Amino acid sequence: MFEYQEKPESQFVLTFHAPFTADDEEAYLASLHALSDVRKPYVVIAIFGGNTQLSDEARKGQNLWFKAHRETLGRYCQGLVRVSANYGDDDLGQDTSNYGKAMPFPVLNVQDVDKARTWATALLAGETIG
Repeated sequence: MFEYQEKPESQFVLTFHAPFTADDEEAYLASLHALSDVRKPYVVIAIFGGNTQLSDEARKGQNLWFKAHRETLGRYCQGLVRVSANYGDDDLGQDTSNYGKAMPFPVLNVQDVDKARTWATALLAGETIG
């Protein structure tokens, strides 16, 4: 299951839950295109529950979208806060993986939604987290 929500406080919430179908992948890619049109500072909160791996085709579409919109993302997206109960203590905070380093905005990992919202608010206020 995939759900996309725009919160009034410039937070966009992407929720991924198993089972993750081809229709969910299509909705996810459509949500990325919707984010392409945002022209104000915002933060994305991505909530993962269960096995929600993208197919090779959807992963390719996601990567092409990121490449095409990197400049706009760097200008408006203040950060990505990823939520998963499966993160261990060493995974929390600033993502220092190659993925995290490749993004033009901070990528943060947390274990619960309340922490994600707190960090999203802080990012929108211009605070550095890490």
